[in-house]
Amino acid sequence: MEPIELSELTGTQSRTYGTRKITSDMVSAPIHVAVALWDERWDSAPNGTIEGWVIAVNTKQTRFVRRGQTKKGDIVDIAVREVKRALKGLDGRVWIVTGRRQNALRAALTADGFTVTGSFAEENRASKSASSVRRKQAGLTARKARKMGEAPKKKQATQVETPKAHWWPNFSRASSWSKGDVVRIATDASSDTVFKGSMCFVAGNGDYRLRTRETKASTDELELEALTLALKYLLKVGARKAVIESDSVAALEAVEQIVHKR
Repeated sequence: MEPIELSELTGTQSRTYGTRKITSDMVSAPIHVAVALWDERWDSAPNGTIEGWVIAVNTKQTRFVRRGQTKKGDIVDIAVREVKRALKGLDGRVWIVTGRRQNALRAALTADGFTVTGSFAEENRASKSASSVRRKQAGLTARKARKMGEAPKKKQATQVETPKAHWWPNFSRASSWSKGDVVRIATDASSDTVFKGSMCFVAGNGDYRLRTRETKASTDELELEALTLALKYLLKVGARKAVIESDSVAALEAVEQIVHKR
């Protein structure tokens, strides 16, 4: 069997795919822009942080990077304003990339008519510059904050205790299925993508299985694992026909990928 890349298993309908899709029109745009935002702890600031922006512009005629930071104000509004200033006097189609989680920034730029995707793609010529300068600016600010006592102790995330019971199965009615029955199963999953996740399925006769475990996997990945739990159950009860229901289009597309590569 041909190996499958992990990235394929998220499907083209996952929560982030649509914001990262790159087209040939984007790549061919004469003006490439990358916008990177960052924030660092600064206790005396009104909101307890300093927020910064980096805007890299790359055209055939020029390349430049603009940067700045603020202790107050809406960083999204500031970044959009600075993007417009940076592009003033430049003619041609513009393709902008932002950080993956910068939904508000992406929405604001799109509302202003810009073509925007949510990842620092290699195809965007300005991506590397923006990423490099962002790391440098954030690092300098963090060191300055520690030196000046604005961030004397690094804040740590608090881990939520993961349940000790990893498997809660109930197969008490497994023998109730007849060989000709159509077994109907519903699956679901969830994840905080930091500490823990869960997968489950419920069969039409009341059988169920719930699994919880420590993981950083996405919900889409765990939705696929929930489907595998259902398939193992079908093998165990000797089912000949089955309908498995899932609300994850990404997991269903992953199944299609696996089927086509068998």
